[in-house]
Amino acid sequence: MKKTIIVLGTELKRFKKRFLGGISLYLDDPENSTLLITGRDYTKDKKIKQFVDRICQHYNIPLEKLKIETSSTTTQENALYARKLVKTPYVDIVTSSIHVARAKRYF
Repeated sequence: MKKTIIVLGTELKRFKKRFLGGISLYLDDPENSTLLITGRDYTKDKKIKQFVDRICQHYNIPLEKLKIETSSTTTQENALYARKLVKTPYVDIVTSSIHVARAKRYF
């Protein structure tokens, strides 16, 4: 089944953990999965961009399997803008434990 794995953006330390969690889900079914990073323009944050690029290269994740949403600044906006980009019937949300309740509220 086709699915999108939405990784909610945050500062680098938390983002690394979230993104690796998203990669783990992606690797379970790469043929049917797409990764979406939302909430932070990782291309403008050199350390996050290098991390994402290195991990995607290491796991041979093609760029067409990675989408970026850069406009949102809140969890509510994460959900709103992600909905416009998600083209699959199923989604997995990757966030931190302290953020789960808020993410559930909007997604």
